[in-house]
Formats: sequence, C-alpha cells, structure tokens
Amino acid sequence: MKNLLTFLLLIYSIILSAQQADSFTGDNGDKPRDPRADQMNFVPNEVLVKFKDEVTLSSGTRLKSAGISSVDKILQANGAAGIEKLFPMAKKLKSTKIVKDPQGRDMVIPNLANICKITVPQLKSTGGAPTDIYKFIEALKALPEVEYAEPNFK
Repeated sequence: MKNLLTFLLLIYSIILSAQQADSFTGDNGDKPRDPRADQMNFVPNEVLVKFKDEVTLSSGTRLKSAGISSVDKILQANGAAGIEKLFPMAKKLKSTKIVKDPQGRDMVIPNLANICKITVPQLKSTGGAPTDIYKFIEALKALPEVEYAEPNFK
C-alpha cells in the first residue's frame, strides 16, 4: 500500500511539473504568434531601418534628417526625433563581397553603413495623435529607398 501511494504521488508530481513547464515556455498549441501581441519584445518607439545600398544618407552619426525627401516627410509627419547610424565607423562597400560559410555556401557580406535607428516620440494620452509604430514601419517599408524596417527587438 505504501509503495502504491508513493508511485501515485510520483506520477502526480511528474504531470504537475509538465503542465507548469508548458505554461512557462509559452506552449500555445503550435499556433502562430502575432508579434504585435507581445509589446515587450522590442524597445518602445524605436525602429531599425536599412536603406538600400545605392542610397546615400546625410553624413554624420546623429542626423536630424536622412537627406531623402520621401523619408524626411514620413519622419516629420510622425515627429521623429532624428536618425542615428548604428554602425558609424562602417564604410559603404564599393562592391558586393561574397565569402564562403562553414558549409561551403556563398554568403554576401551586408553593407552596415545604411542601418539606422529612428526614435519616435513617446506615446502620450494627452496632446496630439500618438504615433502608431506599426503604421510608421509600414510607411517606411513602402518607400523604394528602404530595404527593411522593423521594431528594435530586444
């Protein structure tokens, strides 16, 4: 009888720990997650943008504007504080550089000179209309000068 009780207690603790592990790891039955649902995965009000290699930005590390009229209109409309180059020491590549990865496949070295961080104002309940970060990102993605725009993930 004592062995049976010990066995049942052991099985119960294993089942309980498995349920807790599922809730801890966020197992949601393999449903795709909407990245907008979890606001804590990125830095609020910061967007990372990579401009295409052929685009020439204004010189400097911290910029008031990009020097591209279509981009500057969107920045001004959303009250962006400015643009900061993430890799200020990176030189613009003159040509595409290709290297081999450990598996022997070709890998293109990315141009880091045109990657920037844009900060938009904090969302406030008072004052003007708040900047919807997702609409801001979509507006940037629609520009032909932009290769990609995304939240600044942590």
